Amino acid sequence: MRGIPSSGAMDAAAGGRGPGTAVLPLLIGGEPQQIVAHLTQLIGHVQKITELMRKVSGTRDALRQAWPAGAASDGAAQKLKAVLDAFQSISALVTTLQTETQNAATAITMAQQTYRAVVGATNPTVASLLAQPHGHAAARALAVSATGSLTGAVQASRARLDTIGLVRIAAVVAQLATIADQLRTLLTKPD
Repeated sequence: MRGIPSSGAMDAAAGGRGPGTAVLPLLIGGEPQQIVAHLTQLIGHVQKITELMRKVSGTRDALRQAWPAGAASDGAAQKLKAVLDAFQSISALVTTLQTETQNAATAITMAQQTYRAVVGATNPTVASLLAQPHGHAAARALAVSATGSLTGAVQASRARLDTIGLVRIAAVVAQLATIADQLRTLLTKPD
């Protein structure tokens, strides 16, 4: 996470329970740019698979023309169709994975932007209140209140990320594993 505003006044006013200790550790390490870069690589692979599917589909038609009849021809055509169908399913699942990965990057970005906005706006005010002899109680109340709101927002983003990762992406990965197993069985099964 880049461009982290100082939360020193808020941390001091909140007695060590400010955003620098309560929220920032939850955000460190989340790099939406890396997620998007990985997503771009994934899209490149899907495009290659899609092009390969087009070529294989043309091969299926050529196979039918060169070898139009017989049980072996039908078996080869069915196997080729099953492989194409599997790759189409993989392509669709990777598109779903792309969407969910983008959603995760967006959730991380929003949580980080929320942190920057709240701390960037609140910390100077807390610092000003701390500079006043009778402003310490107000500074503490503002720091604790803002930290609580910020913690709630980040926890909501974290719950969204858990849903994306543990439910949606895990389901896509399980489906991909099933298709891979079906392909392995199909391609290793003797005719």
